[in-house]
Parts: sequence; structure tokens; C-alpha cells
Amino acid sequence: MPKKTLKKKASAKKSGAKKVMAKKTAAKKKSAKKTATTKLAAKKTTAKKTAAKKTAVKKAAPKKAPAKKTTPKKAPVKAAHRKKAPPKKATAKPAPTKPAAALPPTPAPPKPSPPKIKVQPKPAAPEPAPPSSPDLPTHFTTHPAPSVTELQPASFPSGTTTSVTIRGHNIRDGATCHFNATGGGWSGITVLSSTTNPPSQINANLSISSAASSSGDVVVTNPDGQSGILHNAYTVMP
Repeated sequence: MPKKTLKKKASAKKSGAKKVMAKKTAAKKKSAKKTATTKLAAKKTTAKKTAAKKTAVKKAAPKKAPAKKTTPKKAPVKAAHRKKAPPKKATAKPAPTKPAAALPPTPAPPKPSPPKIKVQPKPAAPEPAPPSSPDLPTHFTTHPAPSVTELQPASFPSGTTTSVTIRGHNIRDGATCHFNATGGGWSGITVLSSTTNPPSQINANLSISSAASSSGDVVVTNPDGQSGILHNAYTVMP
């Protein structure tokens, strides 16, 4: 037989087998549906039967009779001929006695206070003495203030340098000198250097400015701060 005819037969067999299988599956589905519906119907019928039984049992059960009310029996009335018991004599009860008031507790004696101890204040420590400096004397002596009596030369030209001698009293070693304009203020005279010859002389080198004042005073100051002055001691020549 040719191959084409064989293939056709094989495909026909396969298609037939498929149809048969489809029919079988459809039949199985129908039978499953039927069984499911039958089971549901059986369940419903059993539920109805059980409900009917319950209602029948309830109806068949005997009803409880209502409880009867019991009235208490009255005690029999005693005969009138019986003698009444004599009334009891009332005995006077003694009045209750009030308890005696409790005395207040006696206060405890006060505790003796400890004797006060007077604390004497400590004497103040003496203030320490200031440290002594080797440069300062342990005792001070007062000296009289210096005095100026003369300036030599007493006149000098402006714009120059010159040497002068200042004479007086109580001029101590280390004394200084300076020049003031008449009435105070800047004199225009500068002390370049000075040496003291105690107790009565100072030698000084001066620089006279060209703008120096025409006249003025000489002041001598000792190391202790005391000073002496000579008014109108000099004149400056133009």
C-alpha cells in the first residue's frame, strides 16, 4: 500500500480515538453531576427528617404542671378559759455609771540643757611687717627744702648751647634742675646734663631754642621731692 493511504488511516484512527475519549469524559462529567445532585437531595431529605423528629419529640414531651401555692396553716387559737400568765414585774435597771475621766498624762520633766561653752575668739594675728628693701632706709630723716639764690650767667643768646652754674642752699646729691617761662609753661630751654656739688651748687649744660621765652624761672628739685625756685632768674637775648 502507498504511504499516503497509510498516513490517512493512522490519522483517522487517532481522530476516532480522540472522539471516543471525549465521549467518555463527557459521560464521566454527567455522572459526577448526577451523583452530586443526588447527594445534595439526600442531605436535604435527612435534614428535613431530623427536624421533623425534633418537633415530634417536643410535642410528645409531657407539660409540667404548675406548682401549687402552699398557704401556711394558722396556729390554733388558745381556749379562752386558760389563765393568762401574770405580767412580769418591771425591775428598775441601775443607771449606768460613767467611767471616770482619764487624767491627762503627766508631762515628762524637761531634759537639762547642756551647759553653753563660751568660745573665746582667737586673737587676730598681727599683720606681717612689710618686707624691708635694701635700697630703702629703715628710718627716715627729713631734710630742709633746697633754695636757689643765683644763676650765672643770668642771660644768654637764643639758638645756642651754654653752661650755667646754679647756687643755693640744701642742694643734695642727685638734685635736678629745669627752667620754666615766666608765668609757667614751656621755656624753650633744655637741660642736656647736670652735676651736683652739694650742698650749694649745680653745674648744667643748656640748649636754648631760637623760640625760647625771653625770661623765666629756675627750679631745683632734691631726690626727696622738695624743690626751690628763683623767679625771673634769666633772660634770653634774641
